[in-house]
Amino acid sequence: MGSEKLKGSFDSNDMKSASSSLISLMAAVYCHENNITLYARGNDLGYSPDFFKGESEDWARKYLVGIAFEALTVKASEYLCRWVKEVFDCAVIVGWVLPRFYGHIHKKAYYA
Repeated sequence: MGSEKLKGSFDSNDMKSASSSLISLMAAVYCHENNITLYARGNDLGYSPDFFKGESEDWARKYLVGIAFEALTVKASEYLCRWVKEVFDCAVIVGWVLPRFYGHIHKKAYYA
């Protein structure tokens, strides 16, 4: 019974970190699309349009998604993949980036 509670707390932590990454990613993509500067606080994602000058739109979106997944656990990455598919209507984010992260997630799980 105690291990069930412990397992649930890990899932809860994974969901918290995945939802935090999703919110940060949504804010960064919005700022990117509207040329707005977003300052980071703590571990949250910041955004500066100047960083992406000279880069393609696709490259910028791939980069932002990469940051969102960077420090997540395997389980949190799985949650984030699922939620990104539900939230975004962007071919680059959903169609190009997520399949590559699924591969990355499974490599992480294999070597863990």
